[in-house]
Amino acid sequence: MTLLSPNRKKVAIVGGGAAGVAVAARLFRMLKRPDVTLFETSMSLEYRDLWPLVGAGYAKPEESVRLLRDYLPEGIRWVRSEIKKLDVLERVIETEDKAKYNFEYIVLAPEAEFDFSGIKGAEEALGGDGVASIFGQEHLAVAQKELDIFAGGTAIFTHQMAGAMGAHAHRVMFLFDEMLRKKGLREKTKIFFCTTEGSVFEIPALQGTIGDILQRKGIEIKHRHSLKKIDPANQLAHFEILNEEGKKESTVELSYDLLHIMPEITPPKHITKAKTAAKKPLKGWIEIDPTTLQHPKYKHVFAAGDMLAEPEAKPGLHLRKQIPVVTDNLVKAMRGVGPALFSRYKNHHYLPIEIAPQRALLAEFEDSQPRRSFLLDLSKEGFLPWIVERHLLPRLHWHLLLRGIS
Repeated sequence: MTLLSPNRKKVAIVGGGAAGVAVAARLFRMLKRPDVTLFETSMSLEYRDLWPLVGAGYAKPEESVRLLRDYLPEGIRWVRSEIKKLDVLERVIETEDKAKYNFEYIVLAPEAEFDFSGIKGAEEALGGDGVASIFGQEHLAVAQKELDIFAGGTAIFTHQMAGAMGAHAHRVMFLFDEMLRKKGLREKTKIFFCTTEGSVFEIPALQGTIGDILQRKGIEIKHRHSLKKIDPANQLAHFEILNEEGKKESTVELSYDLLHIMPEITPPKHITKAKTAAKKPLKGWIEIDPTTLQHPKYKHVFAAGDMLAEPEAKPGLHLRKQIPVVTDNLVKAMRGVGPALFSRYKNHHYLPIEIAPQRALLAEFEDSQPRRSFLLDLSKEGFLPWIVERHLLPRLHWHLLLRGIS
């Protein structure tokens, strides 16, 4: 049933990625003529869970992007100027063109940004000559080309703790391995998986599965390796070796013929500078009550999407459960209902992992524990999970989630 928003509360949504658009779409389904302003500079809308398949050549770059305007509800205000200052105390957003926008409630839903600046030479090297990254729509075509033309030698895939996109490096690497086998190049290639972590994956319940796949594929793991510099002229990657506290212990150089880079995953600057930013475990990310998706101090602030200060991997499929909770609780707050009657989010998410063409698994978790909600068990390697991940999930994303149907 559509309800009239009490007193026409002004709602600001920061971020026009999947989370922000899904929140907006659902609010327009729940409320009659809501007063909503969306802040987003990009003209495009990306489906980032498809990027590993694009990089490995199993999807086209254009399949992972659409025009944002085609998904915005009629009646929403779209501010395209970059945010200069976000003041949750005064409830005002100031943009780079010096305009100011007041709000009564706000949903923080920024997409992850990709920072290559911590790796000396990376930004200059990206674009060919054996250096690639699937992290960024603008890098996909080059990444697909570099992985395709690789003719053997040493391939290095870097990985670091990344919350929302931690599995992307594994997924593109597994598909690359199968690409080499199909071309008869696998025996001519060494693949190194260089991770900053002491384990192979962020979610403990999946570490055994990922470890088995790595071993089966003959991929060598190098733990606590943090990429700091690239020398493209000599095809050398310079790593810091970290101790258990994450501090530099020593350095090492590795030669490469292909280097796939995972950059640092960060929130936008206006998020890291806001009073809603967490101090730990992910400094600068959005502090939030993980069950209500409301800020613990600022009760007019809600959040959804990739940049919540929770260390677990959260692929885009977590939005299916997250968006109904955050929108329901926002509307309840607007109507004067307290947190005691809020809906509860159980950190429910799905994690797609493609192992080879037409073979994948779809892991499902709730509060870090394995969960099964499908009739068939998709957590086992097989053809059906591949069909779900490659064909069904993109359609659900574009046609249901982003239309406010969860």
